[in-house]
Amino acid sequence: MIDPMEVGNEMNEAYCDGFEAGVQSAKPKWISVTKRVPEKYGTYLVCTARGAFMVGCYYPQAKNWNVRATVTHWMPLPEKPKGETND
Repeated sequence: MIDPMEVGNEMNEAYCDGFEAGVQSAKPKWISVTKRVPEKYGTYLVCTARGAFMVGCYYPQAKNWNVRATVTHWMPLPEKPKGETND
């Protein structure tokens, strides 16, 4: 005989696993500068060799960051909030 509680628990676990997988895939991930650097000029969130986080610009023609530290990882900045403004 099938136990409805057991089936419900299995369905709940499967739902939670799928939800967590979706959340993890949507999270921005750090990109190592040894694997690749940004293709175009822009402002990015960077992590330095000392573990500090900061915002820096990357200049692809010069292959250089405008950060006074060794950048080890980077990621795109999130989009600006829409709607409200805090002036």
